[in-house]
Amino acid sequence: MVPEGETSYARRMDDNRAGRPTGEGRPMMPAVDTVVRTITDLVGDMWPRTEGERVAWFRLHRIEPAVEITALRHWGTGVPGWGEAQTFWQLYRGRLAGLGWMLFDGYERDLVMAWGRAAADRLTATLGKPAESAETCEGIRAEWRLRAHRLYVYVHSGRPALGDTPPAPPLVQIHLDLTVLAEARAQAARARHFLR
Repeated sequence: MVPEGETSYARRMDDNRAGRPTGEGRPMMPAVDTVVRTITDLVGDMWPRTEGERVAWFRLHRIEPAVEITALRHWGTGVPGWGEAQTFWQLYRGRLAGLGWMLFDGYERDLVMAWGRAAADRLTATLGKPAESAETCEGIRAEWRLRAHRLYVYVHSGRPALGDTPPAPPLVQIHLDLTVLAEARAQAARARHFLR
């Protein structure tokens, strides 16, 4: 039997490939305030050093996924109050290097873009002006370089199917990294790629 979260995830992926909207009639969850408050709390807290600490830390901050998406490593869904958000995280030498969310996959474009603009505005009011930002026909991109963290917000406007390429749904993608570990992880990945 396939776990409920797996079925939901697979259904959304099938809907996205077929170009069917999946967000119709559902509320936009999480709320902008929830995401901004969570990011602010995570930036202000000591990050975990072990897997056990990571699990407890995710629970403390109410971001622990209830359902693991087993097809993807360190990925899950089912965070209470976060709707169908997908949570993911990266490790470096067993320590949490970064985490993020994929939000509103397949929701109506105008709703996703409005939520993304509101989130970027609130994050700017809370964290200060982003170091880099841009808005194009493809969406919104912003990066905040904080003292020990980097925050990336991407609001993808979506695109229609192109030839054999399936459509890309509108969605919001957020990454929060502990800069020193994320950079070490990226450098190690580049070295592995170079050695191939």
